[in-house]
Amino acid sequence: MLQKRAIALLVVMSMSLCTYAFYDASFETHNVVTNVMDFGAVGTGLADDTAAVQAAIDYVTANGGGDVEVPAGTYLLKGVELKSNVHMLIDAGAVLNLDGAGTMIYIDGHPDWVENVSIQGVGGRFTVNFSQGVSGTRFIQVKKARNFLLSDFHVNGNVSSYSSVVMGVSGFDEATRAMATQGTMRNASISHSSYGYGLIQSQACDSVLFTNLHANGGVALRMETGWDKMGNLQYGGVFNVVGRNISAENAKTAVMMAPVGLRQGLVDIDGVYATNCAAAVTIAAGGLRKLYNPDIFPGSYAEGSSVRNVTAVFGLTAQYKSLPDDIPAEYVNLFSNVSHDVWGAPWIGPSLSVVNNDNERVSVSNVRAVGFEYVPPITGAGYALVEETFFSTNYASTIAGDFWSATTNLDPGGTNWISGNGSIGQMNMAVAEGENHALKTWGFALEDGEDASISSDFRYDHQSGGDSTASLNEAAFGLLFSTDPDSATGSNRYCLLGNQGSGLGFIDDALSEVAHTNLNVDTAVGGWSDWFQLTWRIEQGAVNYQGTPSLYDQSGALLYTGPTVDLDVTNGTIIWAGYTTGTNSVGGSISGFSGLEQVEVDNFVFETSYINEAPVWLEAPARLYAKVNTAYTNSLRGLVLEPNGKLVKYSKLQGPDWLSVEESGWITGTPGALDMGANELELVAEDYEGLASTNTLIMTVSSLSSGSFSLPPVEDATVRGLNPTDNYGTGRTVGIQDHSSKQRIAYLKFDLSQISGDQMTNAFLRLKVTDPDTSMVQAVWSVSDDSWQEDVITYSNRPPVISCASGAPVPVPDLGWWVELNITDYVQAEWSGDQVLSLAVVASNGFQSAYHSKDDMPGHRPELVVQTILTNAAVNTGWNTFASTYGLSGVKTNHSDSDGLNDWGEYVFGGSPTNSADLGLKPVFDATSSNYVFFLIGDSSIDAYVLTNSGLVGGNWGTNRSVTVTSTNGLLSGYTNTIDTSKDKLFIKLLVE
Repeated sequence: MLQKRAIALLVVMSMSLCTYAFYDASFETHNVVTNVMDFGAVGTGLADDTAAVQAAIDYVTANGGGDVEVPAGTYLLKGVELKSNVHMLIDAGAVLNLDGAGTMIYIDGHPDWVENVSIQGVGGRFTVNFSQGVSGTRFIQVKKARNFLLSDFHVNGNVSSYSSVVMGVSGFDEATRAMATQGTMRNASISHSSYGYGLIQSQACDSVLFTNLHANGGVALRMETGWDKMGNLQYGGVFNVVGRNISAENAKTAVMMAPVGLRQGLVDIDGVYATNCAAAVTIAAGGLRKLYNPDIFPGSYAEGSSVRNVTAVFGLTAQYKSLPDDIPAEYVNLFSNVSHDVWGAPWIGPSLSVVNNDNERVSVSNVRAVGFEYVPPITGAGYALVEETFFSTNYASTIAGDFWSATTNLDPGGTNWISGNGSIGQMNMAVAEGENHALKTWGFALEDGEDASISSDFRYDHQSGGDSTASLNEAAFGLLFSTDPDSATGSNRYCLLGNQGSGLGFIDDALSEVAHTNLNVDTAVGGWSDWFQLTWRIEQGAVNYQGTPSLYDQSGALLYTGPTVDLDVTNGTIIWAGYTTGTNSVGGSISGFSGLEQVEVDNFVFETSYINEAPVWLEAPARLYAKVNTAYTNSLRGLVLEPNGKLVKYSKLQGPDWLSVEESGWITGTPGALDMGANELELVAEDYEGLASTNTLIMTVSSLSSGSFSLPPVEDATVRGLNPTDNYGTGRTVGIQDHSSKQRIAYLKFDLSQISGDQMTNAFLRLKVTDPDTSMVQAVWSVSDDSWQEDVITYSNRPPVISCASGAPVPVPDLGWWVELNITDYVQAEWSGDQVLSLAVVASNGFQSAYHSKDDMPGHRPELVVQTILTNAAVNTGWNTFASTYGLSGVKTNHSDSDGLNDWGEYVFGGSPTNSADLGLKPVFDATSSNYVFFLIGDSSIDAYVLTNSGLVGGNWGTNRSVTVTSTNGLLSGYTNTIDTSKDKLFIKLLVE
């Protein structure tokens, strides 16, 4: 069944991605480029800038289309109308505010179409703010629009009763009505969202791609057609919708589908991630409102609609409209009615569902649930079982219970051999004996050509003085599956490892040994091995399941693959998977004969596999924006679909030297003045089996002036007072504890050298909680000594903590939440110094907590978020103001910093007359294109002349071009002059008066 279903999905996917028409950048027109400051916008947040922004849009559309630049600043906007062929390029440092109810921007040309438009963040995501607790607020309404793009923004929703972006019907007159079509919405997020609404609600759209969307609260992607007027007239709904990488946390659900009263088209969702949500996916059956004609069919979607690759992580802070029915008894007391919303109070409680699917026309497949103890098993072919990361604190003494079934010597009463400590699982080999099993209590069958993999990370502690010649080949630990959730009554099959003296190997396979030294263990000294992974692939044979084991090192490199064996369990039998010590012919504890004192485990996964398909680029070509002389970082992962949910590696076939592409998908680099405009890259996305596809990426370099940076730690570690000479620099968490003898402190180090700009406006340390203590408030402390190293630092040699670096302490909320600490002043000081920032995270008042470290998975790691501005853009409103700001004499020919550029030149080119390293943007010549590129400050009193000559000495300097600056906005603008290579133009200079 899986093989047939996978092929069907491939056909649907291929049809959809070949025939859907999403946003197409080739229709863009860029006849003019203007700036909202040129039309009177002030960007202070104190005055309404709507009229100025609208005037800039009207000017651009009247001149054939182009770009409206919105620089860093704070803008009050309401009722702006975007018009055809206009692209709003909004700096990542810009904040758009909506004061009171209403809609900020309309993309609706009723009765005519609005076509070929975009609203895009430049250099990162700009910010949208709504007033606290005001219902009826929206960022964008998209209706009669064709070929549109919305990208790179974050909304502070402030609990509005509407979704931030809405796609709907424009008019209901049969001759002119229309809905949004041929669009893309990507790289967008919302926080503080109402439980019933969220980031995007689409009631009517056709051929729209939603990718990289995230909601904290509410719903990330909501498709609901419950408006009575649409139902009565039978117009609206969603058609040919594709969603990729949709996530939510502390929310109602990540994806919501409710086809009320309308027959709708194909919906193709792949990649849903939900943490602390009532459900990851909610799909309603359809139905009718009582106002509708009873002869109308109930709502539904087209045959072949699907949701695939869903991950749900259990949490305690999900949102509910009302108190749910059928709450497990263990969770009844965990619900609370928290009134944080002026118009409705949601219930907050534990996650109760993974997927709610009441619509038989929408298939849901490949679902992974993490941490759900009291949720019914996920059943059915095409689903993946739970992934266990052992973060749950419920396993402090044993993992036995409703979630695991652990036994000792097949005695259900003996459950103390395997436990979890909130980070990893631990096998106590001094207690464990033969026939010790621990099974997940969820199981399923493999049918019709399906296969699966059981895998886990392991490491072991080897006794000192080991005999490399000994043949200690009894089973020590491994994986198993059983035909019954109770291994005492089931038929058990094993994938076992044992200490073979000089190495670790599969039992009964002498060729499988991997030397202990390959895992960083000296048996004479003893100690912990490196982490490695054991994978057991289960496939269907002619009659029975077949098993093939493999060992991988911590980098993922294959160490050994064992032979495929018949497991003597009939195909289609329901199986349960877990850990085991295996069968042993000697008595006593495992450590007594194996030489292994302890075994640790992590990341247990049991999942089904799909037929492999090549990665698919969702936008072809794709277009992103960077800023000149500003470090750029972004990820390609949101632009690519891997149908199997596996990792993809990326590479650059060709493109500009300044932009590098990592295998992980991160693209980084700093464009210079010669890189202004469109930069074209040829990219490759390749999956784990070598299937690949290529795409063109157009990176447009803009001159907008500000910076937004997200920096990971270069080093982090925990020090522990209880073990003062031990190093804890490689764990997946950093812990803190306030205790006289058990104090723990977390140290983090950041490299600030990649930050550009003149002035730092904000700097926040962000930490994601793994061990919450809701009674504690958190602060962060400065550390002046940057010489510590994560693999050397201990409690005894730790650098001293100096003073509090953050403002008011903030609470440590629940598991999975982010703690944000404002450390702007301290980061500014370090940035002006050696550009290395060291911090200490310290607990207080006897409390303790823990956070994800830099060694954990992407999306969980600590980060330092920094925003900067170019102060010249703010103060260069005239020569006299510039001179006064920097304390200059006012004589333009003076050289205050003796850097070879006089004070007038510093002003004109956007430099600093008091910093010899900052010459602004100097003119450059590109010999390949013969383009002479220069930048001038926005001051209408400036006249500039491009002069050419046949030599530096003698001859006459002729004027190749003259420029009169018309702008008064104080921002740098670029000018390009093409100069041929004739003899009298071999030397060039720029005269600015």
